[in-house]
Amino acid sequence: MKKQIITKVLSASFILTMSGFFLNLQAQDIVVEFTNPDGKDYGSSNEGFAGIGLGGSGADVSADFQQYVVDDPHVDFNFTIGATGQIALDVVTATTYQPIVDVLNTWDNPAIGATSISALFGKSFTLRLTAESRMQLGYDSDGNRGGIGIRGKNQRRIDDEGANNEWMQFELLGDVGIDFFRFGYNDVAGEANAHMLVIDHDTRGHLPILDGIDGNPHPPELFVDASDFNMRYFTDMVWFSTEDTIDVGYRLYSLEFNVVAPQPKPPAVVSTTPPDGDSVSFNIADDFVIRWDAAMDQAVTPAAVTFSPDVQNRADTWSAGAAGDVQTISFDDLEYETWYTVVVGTGAKGANGLNKIAPDTFMFKTLPEPPSVVSTFPANLASEVPIDSPISIEFSKSMIPDSVEKAISFNPILGVLSFVWNEDNSAVYLTTDEMVPSNMYFGTVDVLATDIFGIQMEEPFLWAFTTSIATSLKEDEVSGLVIYPNPASDLLQISGVDVASVKIYNLTGQMVKEVYNDSVVNVSDIETGMYVVSVADRENNSYRKLVTIE
Repeated sequence: MKKQIITKVLSASFILTMSGFFLNLQAQDIVVEFTNPDGKDYGSSNEGFAGIGLGGSGADVSADFQQYVVDDPHVDFNFTIGATGQIALDVVTATTYQPIVDVLNTWDNPAIGATSISALFGKSFTLRLTAESRMQLGYDSDGNRGGIGIRGKNQRRIDDEGANNEWMQFELLGDVGIDFFRFGYNDVAGEANAHMLVIDHDTRGHLPILDGIDGNPHPPELFVDASDFNMRYFTDMVWFSTEDTIDVGYRLYSLEFNVVAPQPKPPAVVSTTPPDGDSVSFNIADDFVIRWDAAMDQAVTPAAVTFSPDVQNRADTWSAGAAGDVQTISFDDLEYETWYTVVVGTGAKGANGLNKIAPDTFMFKTLPEPPSVVSTFPANLASEVPIDSPISIEFSKSMIPDSVEKAISFNPILGVLSFVWNEDNSAVYLTTDEMVPSNMYFGTVDVLATDIFGIQMEEPFLWAFTTSIATSLKEDEVSGLVIYPNPASDLLQISGVDVASVKIYNLTGQMVKEVYNDSVVNVSDIETGMYVVSVADRENNSYRKLVTIE
């Protein structure tokens, strides 16, 4: 929590570094330093401790031929304030590797400092240290005494040579407050500078950056003023990272702070639905949900939440969540495939009267328009449909074939259905056994039909058609007409009749090719699908046959 205008009560100031502890009477603060008395580089594969870190280890790593896997790696700095204000420190690591445990045990101190604030007597608190990757303890070398870094491309230091900037995080657990005094660090960048980036959990905008000292060697007493940082409530946090530069880094050497009375926690957003950056789950009719970590002023807070583009007919409703209030924002349907930005500003106020310290910005993208049926063959309410007519369904976009095939049904039930899809899976062609003459059939495409974006139809599609008395597409059986090959991909051959013309229709009734006085038709330029081939002979007889073109 960034320091606000309050009366600062100086009582017990701490420096957390990698060593033993000493009392600095000149500064009138209690100083705690950490060094590495073993002189070994714990956490570095170079020292034979591959994968072992201060707070735990990675999977399938070992030291001394033993496995040391910890699912929740962290280091806890546990402080206890006695009945008279004396403060004790006990450091606990999740690591079970005994040499590291022994080093961290040297950081324990039953009399690390004292406070005169009687309201804090008898309380305890923890600073929990976690990191982006396994934490490493530096060794005494060239004046660099200890220091915590990150196991990465350049080990034992916080740098940004990996895919993401490395970071460490301290979280306050307990009913006290902390005012930081200064941060200590080791410049371990070699020939470059150490760049320290300190990030306040609440403001996220207070980011002091410092350059270390170039060259070799130099003492560990490199400090940066930390008076703009504090941790005033349970779960408040401070991060240590680095700026976007190459071949730089540092080890965190110390923290100095004073123990003070806690403050009420300002409200913060725990999560949203959809989450920030989401582009795969939000339908245009969905609500935007904000989960707060505290009870909120429900009359004031809605005005602090704005949308861009703006939403229409907005309504905010509230409910109780696991950590705090849940704010559900409904509105008219949004636009399809559109990015929206939601800003939760500092006007948001908790029920305790505290405003949100810094704004949060969230973005999401609405899903594309759901798929729909564009046309069918036979058309809806068509009559005199041949009993062996093919059936086709055309969609507004490319579909997942299996989902559509499971979503199609007919009443009365048709025989075994065979499915053929066009090239982009936007249309499906069905064949089945002959239908019953003079009968009405009802077709359904259920909402299980899903497009290639994973979006289902909004509502079922229904249509109906009636078959003819007894006609079919099988006149060719009487005439001796033969059309081959079927399926065809290049040339379509016609025999058994004296061909006068050949016309090819798709299943929506559109003629796609017409040929005269030729029994061979080139179909290589016709899209994949099912077609009706109509052949006329020189005696003005006509014949029809269903053909698949691949």
